Order: sequence, then C-alpha cells, then structure tokens
Amino acid sequence: MKWYFQSGRLLMMTVFVLLVVTFVPVLAQAATSEAGSCAAFATDGTSAAATYDDKSLSLEITDPAGKTAHLSSATLRPLNPYYVPDRESAPETCRIFFDGMGDWVALGISPRPVAGASLEVAVADLKSAAWVGHFVVQPLISLDTPALWGFLQGTESLVITRQVGTSTDTEKGLLYGSFLFATAGENLSAAPTITWRIPGRTAWNSFYADAAHGRLLAPCGLYEARLSGQPFCAISSRSLTTKDDRNSIVFNPGDHGLERQETWMKPGAAAFPNSNTIVMAETVARVDTIWRVDMGEQTVQRLVVPHRAHFPNSDWSEAGSLSPDGQIAAMSFDQNTGNFPYVTEGAHWSGKHIAIVRVQPLETLKMFPSGGAQRISAFAVDHRLGKIVLMIFRDKRWQRYEFGDQARPNWVCG
Repeated sequence: MKWYFQSGRLLMMTVFVLLVVTFVPVLAQAATSEAGSCAAFATDGTSAAATYDDKSLSLEITDPAGKTAHLSSATLRPLNPYYVPDRESAPETCRIFFDGMGDWVALGISPRPVAGASLEVAVADLKSAAWVGHFVVQPLISLDTPALWGFLQGTESLVITRQVGTSTDTEKGLLYGSFLFATAGENLSAAPTITWRIPGRTAWNSFYADAAHGRLLAPCGLYEARLSGQPFCAISSRSLTTKDDRNSIVFNPGDHGLERQETWMKPGAAAFPNSNTIVMAETVARVDTIWRVDMGEQTVQRLVVPHRAHFPNSDWSEAGSLSPDGQIAAMSFDQNTGNFPYVTEGAHWSGKHIAIVRVQPLETLKMFPSGGAQRISAFAVDHRLGKIVLMIFRDKRWQRYEFGDQARPNWVCG
C-alpha cells in the first residue's frame, strides 16, 4: 500500500512538471508585444502595407516606381494581452482599402468576437503621404465588433458596420446597420443607411459589405443539423445605401446541380470582382474549396484546391485578396495542427496555404508555399502585364514573390 501511494505521488509530480514545461513558454510568449499586419494594392500598382503592435501603428506606401513613404502613429486601442503569436492566428482583423480615385488609403483594425471591443481606423492621403484621420469607432451594442469595409462606391466616405439592436428571439436575430464616416472620423449618418438582421444562432458578422460596388451580401444562417441534413445556404445581395432595393438578388446553390457537401456552409474568405460576382472559400467536410458565384447570371463554378489537411489537422478559410483588375484572387486556408493523443493541448495554429486562382474561368494558378503551411500573417495580390505579385508578411518583414499568370495542367474547376 505504501508503494502504491508513492507511485501515485510520483505520477502526479511527473504530470505537473510536464504541464509547467509546456505552458511556461506559452505564457512567456503571451506576455510579449502583440503584432498584426495587412496589405493591399491600388489600381496603378501602389501598395500599402501596415503593421501594428500594442504601442504603435505603421504604414508603408510604395508607388509603382518603388519610392516608399513611411507613416507611423501611436495605437489608439488596447490589444489582446493573451495572444500567443506562434500558437494562434492574429486576434484582430486588419483590412486596407484604396478609394476608387487613388487619393486615399484607409486601414481598419477590428477585433474578432470580443465583447465591447472598438474599431481603430487610420486614413492617409496618398499624394502628400500624410495622415488625415486616425480615430476609434465604439460599438453601439456591448457585444458588437464594428468593422471597416472600405470606401463607398464613387465617394470618399468610409463604410463601417455596427450592430444596432438585439433580440432574445434567435429566429428574429441581431440587427446590424451600415454607417458612413468621413476620412477625419466624423459620423456622416446619424442613422444607418440600411439595416438587416442576422439570425442569433449565426456566427458573428455573417455578412459582407462590398463598399466598392455598394452592395451588401449576406449568406444564410447556420442550423443545428448534420452536414447531410443541412439546407443549402442561399446568398442575398442588396444595396448598401437604398432601403427599398428593387435590384436585390438571391442565389440558391441548391438550384444548380451540386450536392450539399459540394457547396458552402458559412463561407469565410470572400472577394468581389464586380457588382454581380463573389468569390468565396471554405473548408467543407475537410475539403478546401473555392466558388465563383455570378449573382446576375445565376451561375456557380466550384474549384477543389489541390491541398487538404489530414487528421488530426484541420483547415479553415477567413482571408482573401483580389488583384485590382479583378482577374486574380488569393484565398488562404489556415491550418490547425492537432496533437494526438491530446495531452497538453488539442491543436494550435501552424500557418497558411494560399491558393492563387484566376477568377474567370475559375482555375488554380499557384499554391503558396508549395510545401507545408507557413506562418504568414498577411498577404495581398496584384496582377498586371501577365505577372502576378504576391506580397506576404512573414518572419517579421514584408516579402514579394512574382509568378506567371498561366495555369498548371490538370488544375481545373468542376
């Protein structure tokens, strides 16, 4: 009996030591400065690349001739103190947008689902390479996550979405609205330009505001059912500024000959080549997939990406980039690496694969990187003169890669 208790005590001490060895480095990483990044290209080839941490925000603007301007400012909002860079994807969503005339560039840093967190917006004048606005947009509802979606079509006004109402009835759902802001931070619309509801059981911010084309696209709500029993997820498109939109469109993938497992559940990454087209990416039933939907023509193309995660790993997609000419899309698939058997943790983020595709016809042009997933925190794609430029943030610096725009044989869509 004495031996039994001594063995049990030894086992408990061994487990305790293993836990300490495992979690101390993680906690040490969490105490370090948090960093995030995002980038975009303009129509003339100008690039804007932003990085930020818990103290400062910086923006690097590079014109087509290679001349670079650097802007910096103090961060206006607190960041997540528990973020572990080498084990998690970034806890914020950082987006950059150019206006249609090439005069302004705006970036927004909004949190992922965190109660009561604010949106930080910074706007720069491209000609003078100077800040013209840097402000914070507070949520109207305590559980909201405000988001920046770019410049409204043909204007200098910024489109920001916020939750404006809630309901205990999950069928009735959460009420959202779109607001217009000036580049200096003035709220131009005391009341939302339009409002819409998202079912309460749906994932956060389950919609896309395509400000450049003045459209709101909302996928269906999620239902509690097996994948095989899940209804097809229709997508609706309507105006961002007109409440009574006679040109609203609904696309139902169930009307186009695809099996349920071949269509999206709740798409993550999305890009908008024009006012009628949306390119979406999602991992469904462990298959990395990209779709091109033409809302006006009521057509859909499906592309299975030549990569998938195998047990115990898993993929998901939440970030996409579109070249300014609308011909090339880059859609990322983040990978969770599982630990089996699960001793100290279930899974951790291990990086991205980026699928570079031609929009029409939908086809794979390049997988980056060609090997295992890599820790790429941000990316943007450009296309001109038969050349694709992929800009990524990796190893704490921006890097550029160039590829041809011709497809490899046998990579086709279904």
